[in-house]
Amino acid sequence: MRHVPKSDGSVRKLVMAAIRRHSLEMDAWANTRLWEQGDDAVKALIIADANLEEGEAPILYTFVNAANWTLFTTRAVVYAHNGKRARFGISSIDRISPGNFKGHGGQAHELFEIVTGDGVVHLCPYETGKQSMGTFYALQTLRRVGPHEQPGT
Repeated sequence: MRHVPKSDGSVRKLVMAAIRRHSLEMDAWANTRLWEQGDDAVKALIIADANLEEGEAPILYTFVNAANWTLFTTRAVVYAHNGKRARFGISSIDRISPGNFKGHGGQAHELFEIVTGDGVVHLCPYETGKQSMGTFYALQTLRRVGPHEQPGT
C-alpha cells in the first residue's frame, strides 16, 4: 500500500491531540505553549526567524529567551541555541537524547540532542518537568505521522 502524505492541518491536529492527552497542567507551563495559546510577542520573535514554508503550521514552542528557543511545526524543528538558528526536517531525524528532562537538581531547562541522518547534532532548548511532555509528545508524534520527505531549508 502506498503511503499518502497527511496534510499540514491533519498533522497539526494529531500532534496537538497527543500533547493534550499526555500532558499535565498545561495552563501552568511557564515557557512552553501550544502555538495558538502562546504569547503574541514571543510568537512574533520566533516566527520572524522560523522561515516557514507555504502551508507549514507551527504547533508548539519553548521559549527560554531570544537566543534559545525551539519550535515544532508540521514539517520541521526550528530552533535557536545560543543565538545560532537552524532547521531540520522531521524525516531527517536519526537519533534523539533528551538529557535531564525531569529537571533533577532544580534544572529548569535542558537541551534535546537530536542527530539527523547527515550526522549533524542539533541542541534544541526545552523546559524540564511537566512541560517536557509537550516537547516529547510533539517530537514523538511528528516522527510517527509527519512528513516522510525532508522539507527544503
